[in-house]
Amino acid sequence: SKRAQNFLKFIAKNNIYNNIENEGIIVEAGCGDGCNLYTLKSAYPKFKYIGFDFDASYIETGKDIGLDLRLGYYYNDNQSKDISLLLYCHVFEHILDIRAELQRAYERIKDGGYLLLIVPGMLNILTSNMGDILEKIQNAHLYYFDIDNLIDICAQFGFRFIGGNDSIQALFIKDSTVKNDKPIIKNHIKMPRYM
Repeated sequence: SKRAQNFLKFIAKNNIYNNIENEGIIVEAGCGDGCNLYTLKSAYPKFKYIGFDFDASYIETGKDIGLDLRLGYYYNDNQSKDISLLLYCHVFEHILDIRAELQRAYERIKDGGYLLLIVPGMLNILTSNMGDILEKIQNAHLYYFDIDNLIDICAQFGFRFIGGNDSIQALFIKDSTVKNDKPIIKNHIKMPRYM
């Protein structure tokens, strides 16, 4: 997909895969049919790729082409520990409790491992690769972020910002020396329950 190709370029630009050892585990939360993992696996086949989603029909589509896709949450799966790269591609903005989600991510990502968050960027809403503002502003999104706010939020859970953009593609590394005590969520927009 075009989205998968865009974040593949972002990964290459930030040199992530050169810093992951050969037995690295790449996990995608909310993987759908696995198209993102398929793109990554095609470009970097030496790693173990696991995807998680709640739609069994999507998962079966990915399994049919040989992907390791599983039903449920990655953090309830015993094999998805010591994660080298955890990816949320247009999933994080749908999660009700982002504090708990970031804490679980911190517990599952290995020291020096990566967190890649791709969410609709409020400052780039009209110029992103999806283009249509109505695709971005929707009631299924519980949160909207700008890059600075996302950096502040992730720092509170031990993730140091490496690189990103206003689209938002944001790459973080697990770093136990990073603990930001700024008030959480200063500039995000939380969708009202009635929308």
